[in-house]
Amino acid sequence: MIRPVLFALVFIGLLAISAVFGRLPPGIVLLYIAMSLLTYLFYYLDKSAARNGG
Repeated sequence: MIRPVLFALVFIGLLAISAVFGRLPPGIVLLYIAMSLLTYLFYYLDKSAARNGG
């Protein structure tokens, strides 16, 4: 569990550094973070429904 989280944090950190140095628009970093959180939310809801038989 730690490795995927660490990978995601490093990746988002690299995106943020790229934005700070002007290589990437800051909106892209925010969009990536928002989409990642949304994806995790849908995964959580799907997993909960599967566990509850729904």
